[in-house]
Amino acid sequence: MVLWWGGQALLGVDARRVAGYEYNYRFSIDDGIVPFYKFEFLHGKKIHIFEIRTSFIMKKINGQDQIMDSERFHAIVYGDSQTCLMGCVADRFAEYWMTNDEIGIFVREAFDFAAQTGKNTSRWLIPIVVHIDVCTVQQENETVDSVNDRVIREEKLVPFDVWPFNPAGADRGNLDGQLWDYLFRLMMGWPGCGELDSSNIRVEDVGEGMTVMPLCDICLRGPMIGTRISVLPSCNHAFHLHCIVRRMLGKNYLCPTCQVPAYPYSYPPLFET
Repeated sequence: MVLWWGGQALLGVDARRVAGYEYNYRFSIDDGIVPFYKFEFLHGKKIHIFEIRTSFIMKKINGQDQIMDSERFHAIVYGDSQTCLMGCVADRFAEYWMTNDEIGIFVREAFDFAAQTGKNTSRWLIPIVVHIDVCTVQQENETVDSVNDRVIREEKLVPFDVWPFNPAGADRGNLDGQLWDYLFRLMMGWPGCGELDSSNIRVEDVGEGMTVMPLCDICLRGPMIGTRISVLPSCNHAFHLHCIVRRMLGKNYLCPTCQVPAYPYSYPPLFET
């Protein structure tokens, strides 16, 4: 792995592919991001600031790539805790359709970069910018309209204010705690949400996805490779996860299909007391 250092543009890791998606990322040190974050000084522990800047790209067969969207979030890690960084990025990277192995490789390489930086300097604060290209790759015989439909975009992802770690610094002031608990269950696919083994299904085969959700009655689109489907526990109707979460954040709690109230819903507590 070749690293960025001092603003010099060097290569990162090789691209990784799964199901028509490709990922490229590279690391750099950028002291300019430090003033934008709050952190505490802990004796004997280095502070790692990871600012993740993601570009969502449609990669066409003809070589004319197009940036479709972007987003930015961060993680602050004290010491060398790979587990902490994993906890901060795993859910979002899973929405990028990255596998658990790929996410694990990313975390290890991020800390390899941080360790190399620490060897070269005595600094206790390491501000790392991670540039990630999430590419939706056009497949042979796939139309541009089809690949455009499955392009990963910020609007197709769960908003950060539902996340437990809130890595984008989203304001949860107006988000009711019980609603957050409900949406978090849907996002994580925890028991107690729907009759299926999990209320959160990642589509790996369109035919199988169609058996769960032939059509999302919110966006009027069917399942595609990589999309996440969520099943409402009140009526077992299924929708794209990002569609139903964003709808409920807009305080529309009725099922779009049958108009049965989806929230509030009585379910077992997440943690036994």
